[in-house]
Amino acid sequence: MTSPDQQPAPEPAKRRRSRLPLVLTVSYVVYAGLWILTSDWLLGLFVPPEQLARTGLVKGLAFVAVTGLIHPEKIITNAAAKPGDQLFLTKPLGTGLITTGIKRGKVEPELEQLVIAHMARLNKDASELMLACGAHAATDITGYGLAGHAFEMAAGAGVTIRITAASLPLLPRALELAELGMIPGGANANRDYMTGRISVAASVDPNLDKVIYDPQTSGGLLLALAPHKLDECRERLHQHGVRAWHIGEVIAQTAGSLELVS
Repeated sequence: MTSPDQQPAPEPAKRRRSRLPLVLTVSYVVYAGLWILTSDWLLGLFVPPEQLARTGLVKGLAFVAVTGLIHPEKIITNAAAKPGDQLFLTKPLGTGLITTGIKRGKVEPELEQLVIAHMARLNKDASELMLACGAHAATDITGYGLAGHAFEMAAGAGVTIRITAASLPLLPRALELAELGMIPGGANANRDYMTGRISVAASVDPNLDKVIYDPQTSGGLLLALAPHKLDECRERLHQHGVRAWHIGEVIAQTAGSLELVS
């Protein structure tokens, strides 16, 4: 028998955390049910009948805006990279250059089909492995290009990201198309924005310099992983057939937030 003076053992934090998704789900179901059952009645108290249709549309949009649920322990932001983290990219670069080349008749059908297949491949497996590997930070590489999104990651965490140009994975003919001037308009805007925000080594191929500003359609994930997680992560990626290229590292903040070295 437990004496009155004995205090019950505190509930383990792990058990409390395991209940959180259930609590969130139940709370959402209760909220959604109350919203569906009572929102029209409440609107009728304050809104003239002739305005109910328009107000109902706003009501529907407000409901949709709050339907997202995410476990708080599974949120990976683009602002938590740490010095020492190693950077991995899960898809090669060059979709903007190639699709621009397609529009201008400079790309053969085989490469056109390859880039379509590349863009159709989702980041689902890569994102699940990102969580399993405990990435400190991540971002997808899309319209701002590798340079723009890497800069956001560095600036958000107050660090510098150093990318090794020779390690960047490229789609076939990406450098050639850059040299031919198949530059999408967004790449020029990205370059203008990054002026003064990036340091590029003089030895880096000028065409590769163009590739890092190339806007990507359905680009890969840029992951910042702790060094002690690398072997585990490589093994997980290999087992699931997800390719990832080691393209650089995170260092303590220097004069700039982003460096491209040879």
